[in-house]
Amino acid sequence: MSDARQAIRSELIRYLRDEVLHDPDETLDPSTPLLTSGLLDSFNLVQLVMFVEDRFAVRLDDAEFEHARVDTVEQLTQCIVGTDG
Repeated sequence: MSDARQAIRSELIRYLRDEVLHDPDETLDPSTPLLTSGLLDSFNLVQLVMFVEDRFAVRLDDAEFEHARVDTVEQLTQCIVGTDG
């Protein structure tokens, strides 16, 4: 696992715990279902998209935010890494 990917994962988990869920003790790991579990709702998803685009200087289109493609931090990390910006 590359250091850059690990840094992205860690930052996403920190953001989700602190800013979206407002629970720094929430158990999240790269494979935790976010959308299909109901952990995130549509409002939280908008917050997450705005954070990702701003923090990682990428542009993610709506198609990338289908539940099946970004249901976990790992999948979201893959979208970020795979984006040209």
